[in-house]
Amino acid sequence: MILTDYYVYIYLDPRKPNIYIYGDLKFEYEPFYVGKGRGDRMYHHLRGYNSRNSYLKNKINKIKESGLSPIIIKLISNVNENIAFEKEKEYILKIGRLKNNTGCLVNFSDGGEGQSGFKHTEESKTKIRLGLLNSEIYQTNVRCDDAIKKRRESLKGHVGYGKGCSRTKEDIDKIKSGLEKNPRLNFKHSEKSKKKMSDGSRKGIKNSNTVLYKIKTPSGDVLEFLGKNSVCEYSKSYKLNADKLIRTGEYKNYVLLEKIKVYKEH
Repeated sequence: MILTDYYVYIYLDPRKPNIYIYGDLKFEYEPFYVGKGRGDRMYHHLRGYNSRNSYLKNKINKIKESGLSPIIIKLISNVNENIAFEKEKEYILKIGRLKNNTGCLVNFSDGGEGQSGFKHTEESKTKIRLGLLNSEIYQTNVRCDDAIKKRRESLKGHVGYGKGCSRTKEDIDKIKSGLEKNPRLNFKHSEKSKKKMSDGSRKGIKNSNTVLYKIKTPSGDVLEFLGKNSVCEYSKSYKLNADKLIRTGEYKNYVLLEKIKVYKEH
């Protein structure tokens, strides 16, 4: 199915009233951009969607700063995409572009590109990328020494500035190995503490943190569990939430009757 809801639109500058005639086109304000689209496409520039065209963006911002809004007019509507492309090129050619000194439009090209669903080939992508890298704007605003210096200056004071790659390999190795600000790095257990850990003095009922849980089941039985892990193991078999049962005291007709902290001296 061929869509016929495309249109061609034009932006006019309300700050520059006059009679502007271009062949069969006549405007009461100076035109500065021609585009093609469908739906609400012609309003996208007002919202900053087309940020690639800095000239268009600056033009619109200056108009807004003066308390006005660009005048937008549909030059042709209810056509298919191919006709919209052709008309866009026709209108741009009639009015002319600033870039090639033929007119007042800030359009980057003569129009006719940007077909819906169009995808660039890898070859065209490479050409575009190399063209941008070698462009005067890129070299002046991105790669020149002044631009690099400005970016460095703007980063000073930000969190993380001067870290990361600026650290030496020795600094990174120290951090990884824990030698930097790690007072417990060379900590060693005493023979006494080793013995306590090995003979099980911190395990089971001898652990001062061990708790005995008494839980009543839905059938009325009272079960005892030594340690939370025991409750969790039991809960897995019956699809219970052990944490919720211990925290709230009741879950799915299971009732936590008592929690007793157990500790035996030895």
